[in-house]
Amino acid sequence: VVFSHGLAGTRNMYAALCSALASQGYLVAAVEHRDGSAAYTSVKQNGNVRHKPYVHTDGNFVWRREQIGTRVAELHAALRALGSTQQPKNVCPHGKFDISAFQGKIDTSSVIAIGHSFGGTTVLAATAKRATKKSIS
Repeated sequence: VVFSHGLAGTRNMYAALCSALASQGYLVAAVEHRDGSAAYTSVKQNGNVRHKPYVHTDGNFVWRREQIGTRVAELHAALRALGSTQQPKNVCPHGKFDISAFQGKIDTSSVIAIGHSFGGTTVLAATAKRATKKSIS
């Protein structure tokens, strides 16, 4: 499962939902978007953690469309990371996540994508770019 948070949300705000999915056997990748739509996010750069606050952009639809593009790219990057043997960058900057624990156990051809509010819009945009006649019939 790849999860996309809503405006002014974070991956941590949806921990109960993501944990409930994980308790049923799903691997959940909760993406924390770095396009200014998260309430707060941390980015690890050159060994240092940089913090980015929410950017208020109500009514600016040009910026929202740009955010959708960024968020869709982040969902696709998360899927590529899950299917890779390389350690992804900026995953839980304060944690000890190790992708090698999942080697050979993740089927990226069968993915569930969910999101709340603006995250739902992100998921629809991401799946629209990948939709085929077979997947929508």
